[in-house]
Amino acid sequence: MAVSETKFRFRRIVLSVAVFISLCGPAIAEVGRRCYWCGPMAEQVHRSQRAPSCSRPFTEVTDCDPGFPYCAVVATSPPYTESRYCVKLYQDECYSLYCNSTRTWRMTCPCRGDLCNGVNTEREAEAFGILPRLVAKTHNARIKRALISKSSFISMNNNRKNQIDNTTAQETKSIPNDNNAI
Repeated sequence: MAVSETKFRFRRIVLSVAVFISLCGPAIAEVGRRCYWCGPMAEQVHRSQRAPSCSRPFTEVTDCDPGFPYCAVVATSPPYTESRYCVKLYQDECYSLYCNSTRTWRMTCPCRGDLCNGVNTEREAEAFGILPRLVAKTHNARIKRALISKSSFISMNNNRKNQIDNTTAQETKSIPNDNNAI
C-alpha cells in the first residue's frame, strides 16, 4: 500500500506543478514592450482614452498591445503634430506615408527597446525636417493636375450631335440577294 500511496502523491504533486505553471505562464508572457504614449495619433491607434500632449514631459507610459511590438515617434503634416505610441513595423530608417483620406503626410521613426521614443534624436529631427518639402511637393502636383484638367484645349463637352429628321434622312437602297434582309 505504501507504493501506491507514493505514486498517488507523486501524481498529485506533478499535477499541481503543471496547473501552477499553466496559470503563471500568461501573467509572465503579458509583460511586453513599454513605450511613451502621447499626442493625437496615439489615441487613434490602440487606446480609447484621451492622450496627453507631447509638449509636456514624457510621463505617460503604456504597455504595447499584442501585434504592436515597437515604439515610435510619428509626425504628421499639415498641420504639424507629433505623437508617440506603439507600432507594428520596424525599419532602421524613418519612413513616410501619404494618407489620401486626410491628405496628410505621416513620418514614422520606429526604435528598438523600451521607452526609446523619448526626446527626438538627430535622425528624427532630420526626417521630420523633410515633411514640409513633401507637403509642398504634393500640393504643387495637385495644383498642376487641377490646372491641366480645367484647361479647354481638350474638349470634354459632347455638344456635337448628328440629328436626323425627315428632311435630312437619306433613303436606303435595298441590296439584291441580301441574306440579312428581313
